Amino acid sequence: MFKKVLLGAAIAMVLAGSASAQFNPTAPSSPAYASLQKASNAIANKQGPATQWDYVGPTGGITTATNVTLKAAVATKRIWVTGLHLSNSGAAGTELVLNCGASGVAMWRGWIGPTSGPTTVNFQFAKPCTAGTLVEIQTISGTTIAVRVNAQGFTD
Repeated sequence: MFKKVLLGAAIAMVLAGSASAQFNPTAPSSPAYASLQKASNAIANKQGPATQWDYVGPTGGITTATNVTLKAAVATKRIWVTGLHLSNSGAAGTELVLNCGASGVAMWRGWIGPTSGPTTVNFQFAKPCTAGTLVEIQTISGTTIAVRVNAQGFTD
């Protein structure tokens, strides 16, 4: 829906700016084509007010039942999580919880077995967290685990 709205707005701006110009989005030299191409590139590259972030876990992984901050809170900005990369070289498995806030609301819950991975979790729809709130991963069991976590997302 966002793509349709943005492209619709780009078309409306082009048409409003040049009422006498014939709209031909397939002509590379037309102003309409340039505006549509710019809007399309912005969507494809996720350009705009959003800022990408990455989290790389500690060497050796998370070895205790704990909460680890993936992205610190940013005032007035929402934090979105787009994906996780997980592995566990420990002898036991553990439940994992992606929280919005310190021990806050669970946005995602999963399990990683003993000596498993790497596993990639790509969220088809990014997981949002409330503006000004940190995002963390929580390991529920801390006995003989070595969970490696990498996370990606953006803020807006």
